[in-house]
Amino acid sequence: NHYRGDDGTDWFLLANASFGEAQETDLVFSDSVIQGLAHAAGGTKASHQTRVSKPDRRHGQRYCYLYNPNDGKRYSLTLSGNTLHLRLGPSETVLIAFQDRPVKAPAWQVAPLPAQDSTPVTASWEVTLINPQVDTVIVYETYPDGNGLLPDLKDTHPSFMGTATYRTTLTLPDTPAGTAPGTSPETLSGTAPTSPRAQAPAGQNGPNCPADVCTEANQTAADGLPQWLHLGKVCDIAEVWVNGQSVGLRWWGDPAFDVSGLLKPGDNEVVVEVTTLMCNYMRTLTDNSAARRFTLRRNHDPVSAGLLGPVTLY
Repeated sequence: NHYRGDDGTDWFLLANASFGEAQETDLVFSDSVIQGLAHAAGGTKASHQTRVSKPDRRHGQRYCYLYNPNDGKRYSLTLSGNTLHLRLGPSETVLIAFQDRPVKAPAWQVAPLPAQDSTPVTASWEVTLINPQVDTVIVYETYPDGNGLLPDLKDTHPSFMGTATYRTTLTLPDTPAGTAPGTSPETLSGTAPTSPRAQAPAGQNGPNCPADVCTEANQTAADGLPQWLHLGKVCDIAEVWVNGQSVGLRWWGDPAFDVSGLLKPGDNEVVVEVTTLMCNYMRTLTDNSAARRFTLRRNHDPVSAGLLGPVTLY
């Protein structure tokens, strides 16, 4: 959607309608947007043969910014001529503005994704299922398959809704500075804890930068330890703790979390708390008219739930 404000600012609301797949594309903006209406109408002809990369992020006669709803902050964008390359994670939405006056804003940086040959976490996970509608707590241990994928709750617990807490301990070796972290299966081993009930610790917001705006310096580990944790596929809302500290919450976009400075050689506790949708539980409410209307009569299939992975450190 494109809107023009009273001050002449051009606003673009961009959303990925897919719940499960990221979308990547090149957006080409018109000269009237890049240069502004006054300049375009006056016949100003700009050259777009070279990449614009000035420190003030200026393109033609205007400034371009991205507003990130994940953290409520504004970031400057760099275009190549009239073209902006943009990647949106599942269900991710951003707001882009072209305006005449500059404002102080850091440059937009996209979180790195795991390489195709990255080694997934092979440790077992302790899972605790809490359904607020049923006075029971289920605790069990689960294991990833050869591809690092965890069982889908729609298959193992088809009527579950609520909070699924996944807890594991990852053992990292001493890694010399300058080596590539997370590439050896040895660095991703570990076991699920033996506590009777997985309980997400009361973490505190740390100094880590948001996953999609981390700077190049943050992506380089001085001690060679992994800097990022990617959950793979997760359904639906995930909050992550590493060694007792919260590293963020995701319910849209790529589930990549900056864990720089939180991991250490030896044992590291990772807790992933997933809140699921109600759909699968509502399918069991055959005597509830609302449930029958929205799930049974419409013949909705069970939906995926929980942490599916593969979980990757890199």
